[in-house]
Amino acid sequence: MTLLSGLTALALTLNGAGLDRSYRSPDGQLTATIISKKQTKPYGIDASRIEIRSRSGRLLAERDHSIFPNQGLTVAKAGWTRDSRFFAYVTEESGGHQPWHHPSFFYSRRRDRFYSLERALYALDGGNGAVTGWMELQAPCTLLTSARFFGKSRPGLHVSSAESGDFNDRAIAIDLRWLDRQLTSAALSTDARDRELLRRERMAER
Repeated sequence: MTLLSGLTALALTLNGAGLDRSYRSPDGQLTATIISKKQTKPYGIDASRIEIRSRSGRLLAERDHSIFPNQGLTVAKAGWTRDSRFFAYVTEESGGHQPWHHPSFFYSRRRDRFYSLERALYALDGGNGAVTGWMELQAPCTLLTSARFFGKSRPGLHVSSAESGDFNDRAIAIDLRWLDRQLTSAALSTDARDRELLRRERMAER
């Protein structure tokens, strides 16, 4: 099977900025909804909030990526893994900062939590894990992207030895089931810490 033939289709949502979008899991039991939080100024694009609901409509988990009234992260591409265990998405900065940077996240159905892929990579290797590439999903639940990550390959994580781009990015393939088993710290899933880190980055840019 070629890489392309094994990819799970993901909805590209860049053209849908400003609209709420829903994604039903392949097994039909959960729905992920991306809600746009309206900007208060005429520039930039709307930040996003993500909700995961059961078939009955009960809210199971949510993640708000707005930081300030006019700053945050906007979901650009999203989708469920083929086995319905994870909802993964890639974002861009709503204000246009760092266009090379694409923070990526995933919801774990087993844990009912959202996780930052970058923080997970950092925790695994103690080094930079900034995601720089768009995301694809390979059945049943492998996430493909590129990152400034210099850790070694291991079962569940393949890191390309080839470097590319201006920042020596590497292609990585992560089995989300394997990664989910590694995430033992609840701190990896907190919204408040992510917002504080991004707030500090914005202050440093001023």
